[in-house]
Amino acid sequence: MKPVTWDFATYSGPFGVTGEAMKYFVKRLDEKTKGLFKINLHWSGALLGARDTPPGIRAGLVDMAYISTPDNPDKFPVTNMIDLPAIGPYSGPETIRTQWIPLVKAYREHPLVRDEVASWNLAPDLVLRIVYPPTEMAGVKALNTVEDFKGQKFGTSLNIAPLLAKTGAVWVNVPWGEGYSAIQNGLVQFTSEFSSSVASTKIYEVAPYLTMMDITYGGGFMGVVNQDSFNALPDGMKKILREVFEETNTWLVDETVKIDAAGIEKYKNLYKNVVYLPDAEKKKFIDIATVLWQERAKELKALGYPGDELLKFILDKRAGILGK
Repeated sequence: MKPVTWDFATYSGPFGVTGEAMKYFVKRLDEKTKGLFKINLHWSGALLGARDTPPGIRAGLVDMAYISTPDNPDKFPVTNMIDLPAIGPYSGPETIRTQWIPLVKAYREHPLVRDEVASWNLAPDLVLRIVYPPTEMAGVKALNTVEDFKGQKFGTSLNIAPLLAKTGAVWVNVPWGEGYSAIQNGLVQFTSEFSSSVASTKIYEVAPYLTMMDITYGGGFMGVVNQDSFNALPDGMKKILREVFEETNTWLVDETVKIDAAGIEKYKNLYKNVVYLPDAEKKKFIDIATVLWQERAKELKALGYPGDELLKFILDKRAGILGK
């Protein structure tokens, strides 16, 4: 086989589970081809930013890319349905493997999702499924009920802003990594916390209360391959590439579960007060989230997609996974 060199563009950096997954992918591909298949990783938007990535990879400017559908809802409206807040089931680290990932995988196999991915000149069978542990809330006081959220200022990701808004909370756009200073300076009282970054952010120094909400999102992130680039590979390279995708997806699941479990232990050690939102209050959040899901289905319907059918597909799969 002749040597192959590809360019892989990502707007994220070489850290966290996403960055480590990309490095693992590149390493395994190099090992399995004995150095014949090289991937040049271009980090932190060096080639393409989050919004530039879909048209860039479709045009063949790069061979692989990391795409955030939440940053591109106009380009991936169907795929982005799986990124709705709280739609992924979660009741502990291992359920990322047994519930959340299976739901993402099932939805990505839906014909309309595959068609949407293919419409951007991407290979629908070659997708790195990247999800994140659930969102918890770090703040200056305890949140014991949904009512406690009302009137409080939250600096979180845009993904869960609509969910917070429906509780009467105030959402403030605080970029990732600036939660510490935002709380310290009084801009917000609460910010998102993730088990994967609890030690590095040190939010606990200024926000000693952690409310365990277990709200999932993040099913709309994916590593993808340009279809033309894949088609140009010899059959032997195609086979190896598929194998490495499967290996990396397995690695991603194992690593995400491990990180979440380790992070939960760190929560107990680093936070003075860990508050577990009662099941009845979690259910209220799910009820609020359900309204958001229905609104998204209507938005898709207005765009000409069967939004109600797609939502039903997700919820039926969710119920099957949960045995309900």
